[in-house]
Amino acid sequence: MGNTEPNRQSATLIGPLSFAEMIERYEGQWVLARVTDFDDESWPSHGYVVAVATTRKELSPAWKSLPMVPGEPYCEFPAYPDDDSGPEYEAAVKQFMIGLINAIPSRGE
Repeated sequence: MGNTEPNRQSATLIGPLSFAEMIERYEGQWVLARVTDFDDESWPSHGYVVAVATTRKELSPAWKSLPMVPGEPYCEFPAYPDDDSGPEYEAAVKQFMIGLINAIPSRGE
């Protein structure tokens, strides 16, 4: 089955995983990933986890030993859930829109 955690010292690859899976697995940490696929809007969607660290600076050494793979760039990102979906987001958008509508003066005033 293989490793379940990337090696913080060497470039041991974990995956392939979707970026959503990476965020869920390593939430609150910085992730260095080799991108293998992109979504319809050209955002990274799948790849291999190369390294995980608590700070971006801690990922710097991992960049030095990465093999270049044509068509598969590397990226680093903070693993936090996307806040633009789900019931909490929908409720916040609805409340915001109600506030905007209420702020518009009526024509009778």
